[in-house]
Parts: sequence; C-alpha cells; structure tokens
Amino acid sequence: VNDCVGVVNGAKYLKSLSFIDPERIGVWGISYGGYMTLHALAKHPDIFKLGINFAGIFNIKSWMEWVEKNYPQDTDFFKARMGGEVKDNPEAYYKASPISHVTTVKSPLFNFQGTEDEAVNFKQLDEIVTAMVENEKYFEVCYYPGEEHAFRNRKTWKDAFSKVEKYFNKYLKSERGSSK
Repeated sequence: VNDCVGVVNGAKYLKSLSFIDPERIGVWGISYGGYMTLHALAKHPDIFKLGINFAGIFNIKSWMEWVEKNYPQDTDFFKARMGGEVKDNPEAYYKASPISHVTTVKSPLFNFQGTEDEAVNFKQLDEIVTAMVENEKYFEVCYYPGEEHAFRNRKTWKDAFSKVEKYFNKYLKSERGSSK
C-alpha cells in the first residue's frame, strides 16, 4: 500500500515553481485516489490546502474485514502487501490507514460516496465522519442514495462536480479571482 509520496512530491515540486501559489494547492481523487487524498491530508498536513475524497478507503482494517466477507477472492493483493491477514498484522493495517493520522489533518476535507458502493463499503464514510468529529476537524459529506462506486447517474456527477468546483473556488482561488 502506497504512502502517497508521489502525490506529495508532485505538490512540493509545484510549490517550487514561481508561477504557482504554494498556498493554493489541493488534492483530490476517486477510489484509490480518494485513499491517497485522505492519506496525504493526514500524513502531510502542511502540503495541501484542501482535500476532496470520492469513495476512498479510510480504515484498511475494517475495509478488509468487509472484503473478506463479501469478496474473499479479492484480498490476496492487500494481504501480500500488508504482511498477511488482518489478525496476523493489525498494526500494519492500522498504520497504512489514514485513520491512524487523522489528528494531524489541518485542511478541509470534502467527501462523496454512493450508498450502494460495491468496492468501498459505506462504513468507510461513517468512519471518516466519526474520526473527524471526534478530532474536531473540518469536513463535509455528500452521499448519493443508490449510487455505486463509480456513479451511474449523470445527474449525480453533475451535482458532485458542481460542489467540487465550489470548494475549489472557495479554498483555492485567489481573492482577486485570478491566478498568480
């Protein structure tokens, strides 16, 4: 499981460019990209001004327990990278999860997920909400009843991306409305 080093190094490079405002860099992703977004905000809290997560895994341990029950044939990839079963190496699963570093999150986090997600169980969103509330972090959630991992309904995408645009404008756009 990746530690989001490439995403963070990419942001650091952008910050080194004279025509980029280093205070206006966000991160977002869908599925594994959502996991990377969550991980980047949690493990590298000073890099990104905003995070947008679409159906990312927040707690690999609880997600793997769900996968074991629902899609046992899909667990070998993760077991190989995590040193075995969850019960054999719970610390590795915890440390590889964004939940393990939620106390360090500084930037706003916006989350989107379908309630019928077949790849990342909806409980992951519940865990994000619980951890963010417990740690007094700023976040928002938008869930779509009946939607799957990759939203099927065009209106859902339209709604989600109109919100993403709003968040980008609010948190990343310069006060003057133009780029640096």
